[in-house]
Parts: sequence; C-alpha cells; structure tokens
Amino acid sequence: MLKKRHVLSLVISSILVSGCGGGSSNGGSNDVTPPSIFDVSGVVQKGPLQPGSVVTLHELNDKMEQTGKSFDSQIQDYDGSYAISENLNSDFVEVFSKGYFYNELSGDSSKELTLSSYYELKPQSTLSINIVTTLIKGKLKKLILEQNLPFSEASELATKELLEIYGYSESKTPDFYTVSLQQGSDAAAILLAMSSLTLYLADMNDIEPTAQIALLANYLEEDNLEKIVETKSKLMQAQTEIDTFTIESNVSSYFQDHGLDFEAPSLLYFIDNDGDGKLPDKTIPILQGYSVAAGMPSIDETVEIELPINVYDYQGRNWQQWPISSSLQPKFGTVEYTPSEQGWTATYTITIKEQIDRIDDHFTAEVITPDGVSNSITLYVAMF
Repeated sequence: MLKKRHVLSLVISSILVSGCGGGSSNGGSNDVTPPSIFDVSGVVQKGPLQPGSVVTLHELNDKMEQTGKSFDSQIQDYDGSYAISENLNSDFVEVFSKGYFYNELSGDSSKELTLSSYYELKPQSTLSINIVTTLIKGKLKKLILEQNLPFSEASELATKELLEIYGYSESKTPDFYTVSLQQGSDAAAILLAMSSLTLYLADMNDIEPTAQIALLANYLEEDNLEKIVETKSKLMQAQTEIDTFTIESNVSSYFQDHGLDFEAPSLLYFIDNDGDGKLPDKTIPILQGYSVAAGMPSIDETVEIELPINVYDYQGRNWQQWPISSSLQPKFGTVEYTPSEQGWTATYTITIKEQIDRIDDHFTAEVITPDGVSNSITLYVAMF
C-alpha cells in the first residue's frame, strides 16, 4: 500500500570558483599529454551542503592517482550550480566536496559530510557529485584498473550493483553523473530516496553518515556478500519505517526558506512502504476527485454540477490526454466529461421530475493509458 504523497524535494549545488593547483604528476605514464581546456559544470547534491563548503577537483593520471594538480573552491549559495574551466593534462578527475549538510530526516545542519566522484571528462562536461557517485567510487576504480573496463561500462555496472542493494532494479541504469533533483526524473527521485535511506541506515547502526557511506562503499568494492545481504535487509526495514512526508516537507521548507522555487521529484513510487519487496506500479494513473453535496432542486429544474477529476502520472504530473469514460453510470442523472488543465471535469446533470426529499447518486470514472493500464474513481453526489 502506498502511504505517502509527494510534496517537493531538494537540490543542493555548489559554485566552483577556479583555484590554483599545480605541481607535477607523482606517478603514472611517462607520456606527456599537452594540456587541454575542460569546461565542467553541474551540481553537488546531498541534503544540502551549506555555503562555505569546500569543493576540490584533482587531476588523475592513467592509474587513477592524483597528479598533484588541483583546484579549490567553495559553495557560495543555496542553489548555485558550479562551473570550472581549467587546463588539464588528463581527462580523468576526482572531485571532493566537504561541509555541513542539511539532514532531510531531522532538519538538522550540524554535521559534516564528504561527497566525491571520479569522472572521465569531455571538453564540455556535466558532472554531478552525490551520494551515488560517492558510494560507487571504489568499485568503479577496481573495475577500471583490474578488469580494464572503460569508464562508462564500469560506472554502469557499479551503479547497477549499488541500486540492487537499495532494492531498485531499473531496466535502464540511470546516469547519476548528470542528474539534478530539479529535473523531476526517475533518477532524481531515486537519488533523493537513496540519500534519505542512507541517513536512516546510519541512525539504525548508530554511526555518522560519513562512516555509513564509507562502510557501504567498502562492501560494494570488496563484494562482501555477507555484509551486503545484512545491509539490504536493514534497508528493506528502513523503507517501511521512513517518513516520506517529513522528508519532502523538510526539504521543501528548507529551499523555500532560502528563496528557491522549484518542483522536486516525488518519492511516492520509489519507497516500498508496505515491505512486500516490490515498488508500486508506475504505469497506473493516479486519480483524485471530489464528491459533492448540494441543495435539492425544485421540480422540473435542471441542475448541472461540475466535479473535477485530477489525473496524474507517478511523478505527480498532469496527464489530461489519457481517455476517460464511465464504467458505472449514475442512477438518477447523467455525466459527461470535458478536458481540464488538471485532467477532466465530470459534469453531472439531473432534472427533478417529482417531489423527493433526498437523492444519493454515484458514478465511476475510469482512465485508461495508451498501454491499456487503467484506474478508476467513484464520485458521489448528494442532494437534500
């Protein structure tokens, strides 16, 4: 059963102001690659790091070791995406961001957290740094160096293994290196859910979030099956206990209090609240309607009553193009449907032909998606 409804969620970001590094490589290939300019932009995302948090980009050699060339900056505001343009001799980088973060479970901002990421840059790159990129780092490096996998293949494999620990089996592995919670995408919703579940897991184990992230990253890197099974069991328990409404309310208030206006992804279909081991079916349309009570019309008077039916997909987006019909007609009146901005408007029409003290009527509206998946809602009309 679904327990919670979505509100808004969060985004954290940073502005990278180019700092200076320098120094020569301490290892790796003897080949000298001419420096190239790399333009990198993106967001740093976790229940957000506070302004003043440090962001550091390190250049890596072909053994994924730091060359000694780095650039430092700070998070300057509550929503700013970062950008950096620098000459680098390698397209492999490692990025760290450390600072106080906003805990979406407790609403507290008194603890520190470190997030990081490996990445293979292009001349123009989008790079998000988040809890997923942090958790898969060790596994990613191992796959690249020991199995000689290309970065894209290694990152996809490591991400897929991590998602399975959290109970997600997406048909297409999300690219968390480009995701932003502002996108309202499945990847954004999963990122927020994993962030909150990791914090809850840390509380269950009575350790700090940074320590919990380090432990889980190590289990993944070392293929520690015993610890992975134990962690999966605790995460399943966490999904049944976590309060998604509080999470969404907290992060919404946080960003609204800092002047941000955005619509964040819904957690509704990404938390297994009933503990049956399955996430809710994302293909089923969500219907929201209202019943009506009205005064009794006079004899021979015709009355039209409009009843809105809001139609949403699993991310809370309106989908008025899905067709609607009555699977159960009203007993006394008639009903017709017209499109609205939120979905449909059901117009209930009735003409009173004789004296009667009360009318209780109802009808059932059914919406069917193009894939043939349907959902229905019964609306009631009372006159007295």
